[in-house]
Parts: sequence; C-alpha cells; structure tokens
Amino acid sequence: MGRKRRLELVESGQCSFHAIRSQQEETRNAALEEDIPHGATQDDDATEPPDDMVATPANVISRTKRGSTLMRDIWNLPPGTKHVLHLNGEGQPIGPSGATFKRWIGTITRKYYMCPVVPMDWREVPIQYKRECWGEIEVIVTTTLHVA
Repeated sequence: MGRKRRLELVESGQCSFHAIRSQQEETRNAALEEDIPHGATQDDDATEPPDDMVATPANVISRTKRGSTLMRDIWNLPPGTKHVLHLNGEGQPIGPSGATFKRWIGTITRKYYMCPVVPMDWREVPIQYKRECWGEIEVIVTTTLHVA
C-alpha cells in the first residue's frame, strides 16, 4: 500500500487561494479505518518463522522491491478538480506540492504513448507528443506563484 499524501486541490473555476480538501482522500481514509477494527493490534509473531526452523536458501524470504511510482491519487482526481502547484519567483515547483508534481511528471514519462522512448533528447520528441503531455498537465495542475 502506498503512502498517504495530503493533496491540496481546487475545483475548476475556483481561485487556488480557496483550496478545498479532497473528498477522495476522506473516502480513502474511512475505508482504511474500516479494514482494521478499532483497538485491534496486528500480531508480529505471525510473520516470524518457528524457532526450530533453520534458514536455508529455499526458505529465506527475499526482500520485496519498492515497485514503480503510480500516483493513482493524482491520475484519478474527480473531474473538475486540480492539484495546486506552488511556484517560486523563478517558476520552479516548491514545497510538498512541487515534490508530488515532480513524481507525477515521472509517471507521464513512463507512458509510451505520451513520451516515446526512441528520441534520446527532449528536443527531438515530435511536437504532438509534447502537446499531449502539456494538455494532460493543464487538466490536472493549477499553479500559485509565491514571490519572496
């Protein structure tokens, strides 16, 4: 299960200063609370091997790898809702929203139909792919400029 990110979202047509909480996040938190009964604890002994078991290569559990970043909470935003991206005076993403935005951009680059692997340089990527990527960013993200 992925980490819970607190997203700052706005409805389309709203000023980013009037950010609202995501109902999707509240629904997800309620679903997680229903999975574990209140006051219940998880038994740590259930995952440990018996004392008489000798560790051999056949029965040693390998460490699981992290897996790829999916950013489902961003891709599955309700229609009309946007992620608020804070920018500094130079137009660079800042703060937690900037980190989330950078991870989400990484998921765009892994979609072969948006960013083909063939060109080795971004300048060589055909313009239609760049327009598709930018269109997706405009649908999901709204920006707020912070001048220091």
